[in-house]
Parts: sequence; structure tokens; C-alpha cells
Amino acid sequence: PYALSRAATVAVALALVAAAAALALVAPPLPALALGLALVPAGIGLSRLGFAALGAFVPPLPLAIGPLAAALAAWACSLRAARRGSRRCRAAVASFRAPELLRGVEGPEPESAGDAATAFHRAARKAVASKGGKLAGSEGDSVLAYFEERRGAAAPECRAFESAFALLGSTAGAEVRVGIDSGVCVATGACLIGPAADLAMRLSDLCGHYRAKVLSTGEAREAAGECFASVLIGEMGVEATGRKATLFKIEERPVVLRRL
Repeated sequence: PYALSRAATVAVALALVAAAAALALVAPPLPALALGLALVPAGIGLSRLGFAALGAFVPPLPLAIGPLAAALAAWACSLRAARRGSRRCRAAVASFRAPELLRGVEGPEPESAGDAATAFHRAARKAVASKGGKLAGSEGDSVLAYFEERRGAAAPECRAFESAFALLGSTAGAEVRVGIDSGVCVATGACLIGPAADLAMRLSDLCGHYRAKVLSTGEAREAAGECFASVLIGEMGVEATGRKATLFKIEERPVVLRRL
């Protein structure tokens, strides 16, 4: 019985350690830490259950400390990965903006603006993640995301357009405006720096002026191919970089449907 209890202890402890490490590596840091802490009473409970049901003493220490150590180690690895240096990347950048949120703050029920902002940010994160994108920042009425090359996936620009219309089609994205550009950027943790990011944010602000839900530069539209139909608007100059960008209004219906 003693040898059996030791073998059971080792087997259960290893299973809990593996589960804790696997979940902690894919979870954000704080949930990973919470996972490790939650498994401490779980390990003690398993020890008592083994003693009550089998009459075998299963030492609680490995069951309690093992998963916690695994979760903490995975948490440290995730923090180290997040703190790695900056890197250059070519990406399609999408700026999502919900201007109606600011007007809601000054309305008769400002509390509802907070609920709307939460729903908007949640829907934006879901739309970006569904197309393999990454968040580069979110604040107030805006969310910035970028899409890089992925093997076996559509072009980053096409996936950026798809995420935009996925958000627009949700209940939280009815009043959202999106600006999209592509180019070389510098990614630093959860921050994105570069002319494409700056211009994408400017385009999301200009959507109301041009009565468009999605505005794109010619570079992003050309790289996306014929994913969506577009209407030429004109050119604009960017003072910060001296660049001239051709603007297009992107429509949800595919080009094929438009030709039909």
C-alpha cells in the first residue's frame, strides 16, 4: 500500500504539473498565477480524498507545490517572452474606432457608454484574433491591431479587411470606423510604431468625412488582391513622412458580386 500510494502521488503530481504548465503557457500572466494558486487546494483535496477513499496516505506537498511551481515557471517564461526587444515586421495595420462612444459619455446615461466600450473592445479583440491578428493597443474609443504573414493563410491585408467587416457585422461594431494601411513597422511588446500605424489611425478618423466605414490606402488594397470591392476617393499627403497615399473606400461585397 505504501509503494502504491507513492506511485499514485508521483503520477497525479506529474499530471497536475503538466496541466498547469500547459495552461499557464497559453494564458496571460495573471490568470496563470491564479491557476497555480487554485491548484494548491485542489492538490490538498486530492490527498484527503485518497486517504478517505483508499485508506492510503498520499502526501499533499507534491500535489500542492508541484502545479504552483509549474504555473510560476510558465508565467516567468511568458513575461520574459513579452519583454524581448523590439523587432521590425511588415504588417497590415487596422485602426478600429467607435466615435459614438465619446458622444455617449455626454448623454443622459453616461454609464451605458462604459458598457458599450467594453462590448466594443471585446468584439474588436475577437474579430482580430479570428483572423490571426495581434492587438497593438486599445484605449477609449480606439483599438489598433496588426496582421503579419502566416503560412497557409490569406494575405495580411485581406485578413485585415475581413476582421474589419467581421467587427462591423457584430452588434457592438455597428458604428465602428476602420482605417487600414500596410508597411514596415516596429513591434515592441503590445506597442506598434511606424508610418503605417500612424496613417491607419488617421484614416479611421477620416471615415466620417468620406462617409465610409472602411478606408484603405492603395498599398493595402493592392496587396489584398480582389478580396473586396473598392471605390477610389483620391490622394492625400502625409506631412510627417512626406508620403502621398491613394485612398479607397472598401465595400463589404466581394468584387465578383459587384461584377455580377
